Amino acid sequence: MNTAKVIWVAGLAISIETSHAQEVFIEGGTLGVGIGAALSVTSWSGIHADFNAINLSHDFTVGGNRYDDSVRLR
Repeated sequence: MNTAKVIWVAGLAISIETSHAQEVFIEGGTLGVGIGAALSVTSWSGIHADFNAINLSHDFTVGGNRYDDSVRLR
């Protein structure tokens, strides 16, 4: 019986529609450049997803030896 009440209250809270806000954004930071999106489900909860990526590479020569470094973060 208690489980049914919890499910009913959670379903009621999710279904209350007071405001809807959507956004698509770009961002930059230590993880690289990214894109994301956010969607409000209710006035106090929402869904947020983003993707960040950066590629860094550096080639150099020391004492006649060639070095090639690269980092790929996703």
